[in-house]
Amino acid sequence: MTRERVPRGPPDRRPLLRFFAPDIEADVESELAFHLEMHTAHLIARGRSPEAARAEAERRFGDLNRVRTQCEILEHRKEKTMRRARMLDEFTQDVRWALRSLARTPTFFAVAVVTLALGIGANAAIFSMVNAFLFRPLPVQHADRIAVVAQTTRGGGVPGNVSYPNYEDVRAMHDVFDDAVLYQVTVASARVPRATDAERMYLEMVSGNYFTILGVKAALGGTFNEDDAKHRAPLVVLDHRYWLRRFQGDVSVVGKSVLLNGVPYTVAGIAEPKFTGTEEMVVVDAYIPITTAGLLVPGAESQLVTRNWSSSRVLARLREGVDIAQARSALAVLAKRIDAQYPELHIGLGFATALERNARPDIAVAQAMPWIAAVFMV
Repeated sequence: MTRERVPRGPPDRRPLLRFFAPDIEADVESELAFHLEMHTAHLIARGRSPEAARAEAERRFGDLNRVRTQCEILEHRKEKTMRRARMLDEFTQDVRWALRSLARTPTFFAVAVVTLALGIGANAAIFSMVNAFLFRPLPVQHADRIAVVAQTTRGGGVPGNVSYPNYEDVRAMHDVFDDAVLYQVTVASARVPRATDAERMYLEMVSGNYFTILGVKAALGGTFNEDDAKHRAPLVVLDHRYWLRRFQGDVSVVGKSVLLNGVPYTVAGIAEPKFTGTEEMVVVDAYIPITTAGLLVPGAESQLVTRNWSSSRVLARLREGVDIAQARSALAVLAKRIDAQYPELHIGLGFATALERNARPDIAVAQAMPWIAAVFMV
C-alpha cells in the first residue's frame, strides 16, 4: 500500500529576516496555517472536495481565534523565559572568562580593581554634589515657588547679600510674594550638657517666620516663631543630624540649655530629619533667631536697623500665579523707591531674583554652574 505524499509549500523564510526579536504573531499564524493546510490536504487525499475538506479541517480545529490567542500567550512566555536564560548564561560565561583572564594577570587585576574603585567613588561623589546643587529640590513646602532675592549696587554689580531693612521691604510686597525669610550663617563656640570642652558650631541665624513659611516641623519639641524673635528669646533648634551625633538621640535635651559664646540658649526642639537647612555650602548644626545676634556678638544687633549692612540671604515665596519676570519688575520698582527715599546711601540699589533651583549654589555664579557640573560629570 502506497502512502500518499502530501505536497508542502515553500518554506517560510521570514524568520531569517528577523535580526532583533521574533515575530511571535507571524510565527503562530504561519504554524496554524500550516496545520490547516495539512488537515485539508489529508482530507482531499481521502476523496473530499477542496471546499469540503477545508470546512471539515476548520471544524475539527475548533475556535481558531481562541487557539491563536492561547498559542501567542504561550509563545510569549516561552520567549521571555528563553531570553532570560540566554542573558544569564551569557553573563555567567562573561564573568568566568573575565575571572580566568584576570587570574592570569594579577598585576593588571589589581590595577583594574583600584581604577574601578576610584572611578566609581569619584563619580558617586561628583554626582552627589551635582545632585545637591542642581537637581534635588529644597526640602520645604512649595519648593517650586521659592525664589532667591539678592541685592546689587550701582553699575549692576554681582548680586549679593541683602540688608535686614531691605528684607522687610521685600517681605511687604504682598502683591508678588506670599512672604519672605532671611538667614545668615555664623560660627559660635558651643558648650553642650555633659561636654568637657567647647566646640565650634555652625548656626543659621534666621528670621522669626523661617520655620513657619518654609513649612518645617519639629521632630521633637517645637521651633520658634515671630513673637519669640520679636522678644529676642534665646532659643535654639538643633539640626537632626547634629542631635543624633552630639546627643545620641537623647530626648531629654529639649528644654535644656546650651552655651553659645557663653550665652545660655534653651533647646526648643529638634528639626525634622529631611530638613538640612537652606545653606547648601555649609552643614548647619542649629538655628537661632537673628534678633538674638547681639547676644552672641556685641553690636551685631545694629544690622537689624542699618540699611547698608548687607549680610543676609533672602528666600521669598512667589504668590500663586506670579512668575519670576513679574517679581523682577516689582523688585526694580522697589529698588528705585528705596534709592529715592534714602539718597544719602549712594549705592544705586538694585535687586536680582531667580527661582531657587536656578540660583544654586549662589545666584552670582548660577549661570556657570550647569557648565561646570557638566565638565565634572564628563
